[in-house]
Amino acid sequence: MSPTTQPGPRPGVSILLPCFREAQGLEEAVDCAQAAARRAGVRHEVIVLEDECNGSTEELAAHIASMRRGVRVVLRVGGRGYGATVKSGIATAVMPYVLIADPGFEVRYEDFARFLGEL
Repeated sequence: MSPTTQPGPRPGVSILLPCFREAQGLEEAVDCAQAAARRAGVRHEVIVLEDECNGSTEELAAHIASMRRGVRVVLRVGGRGYGATVKSGIATAVMPYVLIADPGFEVRYEDFARFLGEL
């Protein structure tokens, strides 16, 4: 009979939240992302991405980042689009895995632990 091995620590994940003038629901999206990562027991960071300088979204994202540990804001002024914004987020991510979770769409965070288990 072989000894039971304990699983090692789960990998870390950077959760990207690309926002385009989406102040409404942003705080809830950050809360859900962080709660799911905590339930899954993984190291994590949440990166709020904004492609264009939009006062309300930018201010709210900065406020959220100042109040919550592990939340950063990447602001790209220039309106280069979704793809360029996501690439910027990936480039700044510090964790080995990246999850793109658009706050404008429903994200099934209940599947988060299973998703990480597959990695």
